[in-house]
Amino acid sequence: MKMEGLAKIIRVWPLIVRRLIVNWRTLSTVIIGVVLACSIMSGTVVFFDSLKEIALDDVLKSLDKEEINILVQAEKGPTNADEASTLNERIHSFSEGLLSSHVSEILHGGRTTTLFFSYPGQEQNAGKDNSRTFFAYLPNLQPHITITDGIFGGNGLGELTSEEISVIKVLVNVQDAANFGLQVGDRISAVPYWDDSVSHVTAEVAGTFEKNNQDDLYWSIEQKGFMYSASDSFKTIPLYLNEDVYMEHLASKFLDLETTYVWMFDIDRESINSSNASNLASNITYFGNRLESELNRFVIRTELDKSLQKYDTRILFTKLQMYVVLIMITFVVLYYVVALSSLVVEERRFEVSKLRSRGASSSQILSVFVIEGATISFFATLLGPLIAVGGISLLGFLPGFHEINDGAFLSARLTYQALFMSILGGILSFLALMIPSIQASRLTVSDERTKSNRPNRLTFISRYYIDVIVLIVSLFLFNQLNEQGSMAARGVLGDVKVNQIMLAVPAIMLIASALVILRIFPLVMSIASRVLSRYLPVGITLIMWQISRNPSNYSRLLLLLILMTGLGIFVSSFGGTLNKNFEDRVYYSHGSDIRLSSVSLNPRGRSKPLTKGIESINGVSTVSPSVRLIGTDVTKTFGSDSITVLGIDTDQFEQSAWYRDDFSESSLSKISDTLQDTDTKGIELPDRSRSFGVLVKSDKSRPTTVLVARMKDKNGRYLSYDLGSLDSGGWTLKQVEIFGNRGRFQVFPARPLTLISIGIVETIPQKKLTSGSILIDSVRVRLSTGEVVNLEDFRDINGWQIIDSSISSANDRLGISEISAKSDSSAFFTWSEGPPITMRGIYPSTKFKPISAIVNSD
Repeated sequence: MKMEGLAKIIRVWPLIVRRLIVNWRTLSTVIIGVVLACSIMSGTVVFFDSLKEIALDDVLKSLDKEEINILVQAEKGPTNADEASTLNERIHSFSEGLLSSHVSEILHGGRTTTLFFSYPGQEQNAGKDNSRTFFAYLPNLQPHITITDGIFGGNGLGELTSEEISVIKVLVNVQDAANFGLQVGDRISAVPYWDDSVSHVTAEVAGTFEKNNQDDLYWSIEQKGFMYSASDSFKTIPLYLNEDVYMEHLASKFLDLETTYVWMFDIDRESINSSNASNLASNITYFGNRLESELNRFVIRTELDKSLQKYDTRILFTKLQMYVVLIMITFVVLYYVVALSSLVVEERRFEVSKLRSRGASSSQILSVFVIEGATISFFATLLGPLIAVGGISLLGFLPGFHEINDGAFLSARLTYQALFMSILGGILSFLALMIPSIQASRLTVSDERTKSNRPNRLTFISRYYIDVIVLIVSLFLFNQLNEQGSMAARGVLGDVKVNQIMLAVPAIMLIASALVILRIFPLVMSIASRVLSRYLPVGITLIMWQISRNPSNYSRLLLLLILMTGLGIFVSSFGGTLNKNFEDRVYYSHGSDIRLSSVSLNPRGRSKPLTKGIESINGVSTVSPSVRLIGTDVTKTFGSDSITVLGIDTDQFEQSAWYRDDFSESSLSKISDTLQDTDTKGIELPDRSRSFGVLVKSDKSRPTTVLVARMKDKNGRYLSYDLGSLDSGGWTLKQVEIFGNRGRFQVFPARPLTLISIGIVETIPQKKLTSGSILIDSVRVRLSTGEVVNLEDFRDINGWQIIDSSISSANDRLGISEISAKSDSSAFFTWSEGPPITMRGIYPSTKFKPISAIVNSD
């Protein structure tokens, strides 16, 4: 039966094609509409892919080669060849399925932990200077270097001498050798900082080399892996040898040697496109998280995943906006197809009734329309993507694309998603064609005469109040969208979720409004014809009566006109919304017109105003400094919570920061006023002050506990002054030169200075601060004239408060004691046991008031 039905369709199909050709003028508008629907739906995907390619290309251009590549680092010990081989196979096998399609090459190397550098016979002094070293191996080293002196590889690199103490021959960079004063044949000792089976290993410089290309990817292992954690305060020299000597001989010397293994994945930039960028970012994240749980001190360094994730987030919000417009355009185009198809069917209504009068059944008539609609939809589905690709490619020549595409063809690719959207457009168009066809196939001769003489005043939609129902649903969805605030929201895990129904809200609102207008339209025309019939010509009055009596044909065109007008208004206003959206997103990511990050204060020399140089730049009106730090909640006995703290300049922040009213219930000016209330004034020192001193008496000698004064200079720089250790149990004047005693590596403050606090600090990190007390008789300064000025004589303590710096500070006490150096009174400060390197003390303030802070509601 199925084969017979298919054979009938094949026999009938040429006749239907001829019928289409004969009626091409009537059907041309319908065919154009169907092709347009397929082209628009597939073209949206193609155009969006083109924009994604442009955005992705811009992201990748902002990253250099080293930032795109992926560096993987892990530590493992004790070192041996089997462990190293197992680890290397694990990294390669795990990356095979996740990154292999984007990796052109994997480079591998390893290095020891940092060792103390010394010369033979001076091993006991190792570690007392800033000289350090480590052994390392790199694969296939010879093609990347030029030997300047000595030997290489098979000529003796890494071989052991026959002396009683083995000497390992190594290669050294010629610049490092010059910095350490080494030549070929010199020997050095590498001393471990831990206790091992040997106290040191002797290495002999077998040769020196120069790098053929410093910028070669090969040497990024050394820069980003081997030397990444090397401090600038240390001189470090790498000692290179063969991998087999490293594993067999060096590892046998140090039984507890840990090796840092490094892999550099060379990522092929050209393999990354808009189709796989999101998957690549997810794979990199999964790759890092999985190995981090398996390997010790695992580190992955790359900027590629972060950049792709930011790109993906930006694309997501852009995609939402484009989908809103796509849905609206699709609704309008599909209605265009339905409307024109209905008009065509209306013209062929007499033909259908004649076929029914000659014995044709409804199914036979419907099958003609089905084959006709399927033919149109099929060819439109094939042509749509091709037209879309060609048209979008030509967009590159438009002026708006010159800046991003240099006036060339826009990159347009035909993807499976575009074909799927074209097929979907064809199916929807076919269904749109079938709606009037099904109604026409049921038409009998009597129905045709009845409709000709007495046309229906109410359409199907109006008769069953479908327009009212759609309006109520659209109002409900609009209210939901208004409460949600966006079509996208963040889930519990922080991922962005999209409410697909909300994307269709603007289109549903537009259609509902248009349908309601159509319900009112005949009534308005009827009232208008009655009221204006006395004043209008007879012809116009009859036209208005005809429209009110038989509005169905006119309603179709009127609805199409309303939809097209509404779509145009929406798109034009939506353009302004998009511009505002992009502007807000840029400001939200930066916080102001221009944000300078990673700005550091000069660590030595004269104190300078942080913003003065920037304010002098032409065009800069306001500069507001701020700092973002990570803090810890020290009030918890067990565990701690990490807190991100943003410190701002309340005087200038409001003028320079970007802020929106929906960020908080209060305005930014009120928030700034709240934070200003907690400003600590301190005690200002006289301009001619030369030295600062505190007369104190400790309860006992505390040689590792020092007295510290915190001050702020004119430029807002905070400085700590070490007044000396509490190494005496008697009255002692702890004094320091404010300006003359600053070291060459310290900041020279700007007058005037302000005393912020006085306290004690335990300086040994491994030692707890033991409980104790001190008596403070007075705080004084000595002027340049030699005169001594008392800043505080502690007749009372009403102007001082305890620093609440840790959970241990809750037990600190401040009181008045009758014991003093001058037999009057002194401040008596006691503290409980607490952590080292944490200041405990007092600060000048009339009353204790916690620092005000604005906390994120989340």
